[in-house]
Amino acid sequence: MSNIEPMVEQIQEAGAKLLPLTLLPLDPVRYYRHLSMRFGTSIAHWIACCVGIECWHNRYDEALR
Repeated sequence: MSNIEPMVEQIQEAGAKLLPLTLLPLDPVRYYRHLSMRFGTSIAHWIACCVGIECWHNRYDEALR
């Protein structure tokens, strides 16, 4: 997440207004169900084994805050 600050600085130096937003709330059950239907159950299982989407979702939001 250390790349966010330089990006913000470049955008502001270019004269643009920046509005950083956090992610929309996540319904993990619905998300995993969608992944399983589209890609099979192995993809949802893999994401769950990698700490789960909730963890990555929250970490991204915290970094922006």
